[in-house]
Amino acid sequence: ASLRGRASTAPAGISGLDFSASLGGLGRLAASGNLTRNSKDWDFAGKAKVSGAELSGLWSTFVKDPLSAASPGLAKTALSGGADLFLDIARKSGVTDVSGRLSIRDMDLSDAGAETVKGFALDLPLSYRFGAPGPDIPEGMPDWGRLAVQKIKAGSVTLGPYKLSVALMRNRFWVREDISIPIFGSAVTLSGIRVMEPLSPGFSARLTAVVGDIDLANIPSGMRLAGRIGGTLSPVTATMRKVTLGGSLTGSFFGGSLAVTGLGVDDPFGKGRTILADVAMKGVALEPFTKALGAGVVLGVVDIEARNVAIAQGQPVAFDLAVRSVRKKGVPQKVSLAAVNSISVLSSGSGLTGVGVGILKGVFDNFPYEAMGFSCALRNDVFSVRGLIREGGAEYLVKRPLIRGINVINRNLENKISFSDMLERVQRVRGSGPGPDVRMGQ
Repeated sequence: ASLRGRASTAPAGISGLDFSASLGGLGRLAASGNLTRNSKDWDFAGKAKVSGAELSGLWSTFVKDPLSAASPGLAKTALSGGADLFLDIARKSGVTDVSGRLSIRDMDLSDAGAETVKGFALDLPLSYRFGAPGPDIPEGMPDWGRLAVQKIKAGSVTLGPYKLSVALMRNRFWVREDISIPIFGSAVTLSGIRVMEPLSPGFSARLTAVVGDIDLANIPSGMRLAGRIGGTLSPVTATMRKVTLGGSLTGSFFGGSLAVTGLGVDDPFGKGRTILADVAMKGVALEPFTKALGAGVVLGVVDIEARNVAIAQGQPVAFDLAVRSVRKKGVPQKVSLAAVNSISVLSSGSGLTGVGVGILKGVFDNFPYEAMGFSCALRNDVFSVRGLIREGGAEYLVKRPLIRGINVINRNLENKISFSDMLERVQRVRGSGPGPDVRMGQ
């Protein structure tokens, strides 16, 4: 490194500053201009340049090697390519304005030998103000920069190729074209992308997302779903703390209607990332739905409403679920003994046992019901079940008709268990785990 300049006293500082450094063969850094001292800080007017930067060496020296002990996954990564940065800099009274151009060429990122980003290139004219809000956007846009990428691989999803017009001007980042992302056999199209203060922790982004018609059978869920969903989410707004998605997704679900509203993500960039939603399903045909669940067969139609749904790390952490039967002309209301047993296991932890059950199984395949209604709630890892049909001091989950049928009664009004215990009950019902040997008490 070398530094030249002339000390000055009025004002105090260095004029004719000329700094250059070679980064061990990884590129060169140069700066020139005038540095002056004001009453509280240093002001600067001049230029800065990073040229011939080798991303592979910079990544290893400043990221992978020093941080891999704390983040072992970094040890398997590799970055290649080159970069150049040219800036005009004006710093005064704690506010710094920069303008110039950033170029990145032939950048590839791999993780454990598998390509994650391939053929990334960027030519970006930029202007930014640090230490104060960015100035107003002028009427006319500047010349657009270009961003190109051949392939991006995220898990099982492969994106690209993309060729986009981009601009970073006056503390706003813009993307002119729409971006299409494949998802579950369809696509999500992002448009109108704008990011305010993108280099600040206080950034905010805004865009519109159009979700194409998705076949629910393509969504991995542990069961084969029947129906479709799609819609427009606008506006989508994002900050470091929260993502809010306006609009709704609508479609069909096992012969009924489906609507998803109130979508959002809390702490989107943190370990506590939580997905939020409200889901309403009206007129769901129970026969194909319960067959898909594999927990016995129920005939009839229900409305299902799940409010305040919160999912973190792939697991529900909160919800309020209500299921109510709906009479529909020509559709019988019947429940199989296997389904009654499943409801009993889920609500009480105990299945139907005993000689009487064996006799019923030999005589009846299913039973009529007059009404079905129950609610489930999850809060702070505590799961509870309540019946929604209340008559004669009893709380029913399933209520039989006057002549023949079967009742499922909630006899434990303080029926609360941990959610992990509830998942164990679901495994027992679906046959994916043996579960404990439970018998109904006297």
